[in-house]
Amino acid sequence: MKKRVLILIVISLTFVLLGVFIFIRFNGMTGKIVSDNQLNCNFSSSAVFSSPTFLYGASGGDYYTYAPSIILDSGTERIWTCHNFNSSIIIDNIGYSEPNQALGKSVLAPGTTDSWDGYHTCDPSIVYGPFTYQGNTYDYAMFYLGYDKTQVKKNQIGIAFSNSLTNGGSWVKASNNPIIPYVDPISGNSWWGVGQPSAINVNGIIWLFYTVGDSYGTRIEYVTLDPKNPFILSSSKKVTIKGIKTIQGTDDWLNNADFAYIKDKDSFLIIRDKHLTNSVISEGVPNYISSAVEVAIIPKSEIETGTWITFGVINNSLSGFLRNHNAGIIRDKNGEAYLPNLDFIFTVSCAGNSCNNKIPEWSYDLYQIRAVVSCSENLSNQNVTCTNFTYSSWSACNSLELQTRTINSSSPSGCTGGLSILIRACNYTIQIDNTTNGPDPNYFVTYPGDEDISAQNINETNNINNISENQSTKEYKKLKLSEEQLSTVETFFIKLICKLSNLFNSEKYASCVNKY
Repeated sequence: MKKRVLILIVISLTFVLLGVFIFIRFNGMTGKIVSDNQLNCNFSSSAVFSSPTFLYGASGGDYYTYAPSIILDSGTERIWTCHNFNSSIIIDNIGYSEPNQALGKSVLAPGTTDSWDGYHTCDPSIVYGPFTYQGNTYDYAMFYLGYDKTQVKKNQIGIAFSNSLTNGGSWVKASNNPIIPYVDPISGNSWWGVGQPSAINVNGIIWLFYTVGDSYGTRIEYVTLDPKNPFILSSSKKVTIKGIKTIQGTDDWLNNADFAYIKDKDSFLIIRDKHLTNSVISEGVPNYISSAVEVAIIPKSEIETGTWITFGVINNSLSGFLRNHNAGIIRDKNGEAYLPNLDFIFTVSCAGNSCNNKIPEWSYDLYQIRAVVSCSENLSNQNVTCTNFTYSSWSACNSLELQTRTINSSSPSGCTGGLSILIRACNYTIQIDNTTNGPDPNYFVTYPGDEDISAQNINETNNINNISENQSTKEYKKLKLSEEQLSTVETFFIKLICKLSNLFNSEKYASCVNKY
């Protein structure tokens, strides 16, 4: 009898825990959670931008920092950039900093003078894998630009690995770099090459976007790769430029862009340099960097042939600086961003007379800005709760004294959930075969206070064939489930409770099951 009570208690607790789990999962601890796919967002009108705020710029000398890769990690904005660390000397390192530091530190320096990245390392993009390299597993990869010449020629893309982001990470360069080498198809190595990588982990596959500058022109291409085999790349594909316009409104080209993935929209977000049709900018030097950056979005499935939807521009009137360029998206470790609040970091610079006769590079600082996209709850996508059901017939009463049925239909149309009744208690009766000498004695269990109805006593006092059907029913309803049956049911519900209370921790789940 105690076993039956235990089972009823376990079942009751299971449904209570299940109800609490469902409430927290779908309603949150403090209110309703609205995910991206429940938002109807208007990208046809410009986002509302906050006022930009200073984020980082090295002090105490002539330094520059630009081309950021940013990961929001447990509330900390971790920033990797192109950075010089010898005052007044232009040699790119990949530097790491956090907001408002006086001076960051180099985490990936150029290689030896005879190596492919022996002069500059720049344009970092950090993404979570995990990655496999030479039999070791690393949580993160950094894709970066490197080159070995004093002139900006023959840029190539390399990869490095780290197991931590703390203090910028401890990075191991791959010995078989570059991961994307450059050889111009027509005129050798006289062109810009490949670089400015931006990497995203989309459902376990790395999408690697990068700029190409060769005899065929300037463009952005992408490849995909499995982080378990990061040196096996897909064939490269060209990213569409439809919908991309210059500052004057004519067709533009793509380069120097950072990408992010908006998962529930299955779309790519981009922030990119917006160009002038005339490369000479009226404000003066530097005339090789942009005065504005632009934000746009496109469905992932249309990345090669579709049209970008632009919904925001950061320019002089918004930032107060004549040059706004080399921007990045604040992302999570996988490279994802989340609506409706999108956060960006962009590089600012003086130009012309505003530089006060100083080299413009020493004014390269980072500013942060938020774009709020116009979104509302997408009521058409909200789940409508079912209120009416039709059912199948009840099943036969089983040995657990339960009957079940299934839902044939529900209303209103398209509804989900609701209160349906799919299980009920019943009285289970063991069927007696009167052609035998009686049931197996193992099915009889005598408890203190019960009538002694063991097979031995029944056979001694009565012939089982003389027991009437009504009497048989009355007597055999006292039969109990075997210990084996009870143990199986009890184990099932214990495992269910352990799983619900340790959904994301397999070790604690195993410990919970073993404990009971």
